[in-house]
Amino acid sequence: MRRVILAFSLLLFASACGLPSQWPGQPPTCARLVGTALGSPDHAVPGSFACLTGVVRIRLLAIGHGNDDGLRLVAAAEPRTTRSHFLGQLVDGEWAWELDQEDHSIAIAFLHVDQAGKVDHIHIAA
Repeated sequence: MRRVILAFSLLLFASACGLPSQWPGQPPTCARLVGTALGSPDHAVPGSFACLTGVVRIRLLAIGHGNDDGLRLVAAAEPRTTRSHFLGQLVDGEWAWELDQEDHSIAIAFLHVDQAGKVDHIHIAA
């Protein structure tokens, strides 16, 4: 029953955020790498740190995460993320990922990609 309520809530959330009903293709390489890394607590995703802009890198460095393993450590933090699923692109251009968490909750990661193709903003809504 909890899954049904959660799925319904996500549909309401998606319509409120302006998610399109059909997803226009796959995310750019950096969005894919970072989205995958956010759902990979057991291994680093090669190239994920290089896909972040300077501002996002500085934020990770400030908490001691300065390489590909940094996003793995974010995924391993409480509540621990067990995997990620690509949802699609929002009308504002951000890429959305569902993050399944060990406590059976779900978070949504929104990734913005700059013109150079690097992730310049990450927002996680729990």
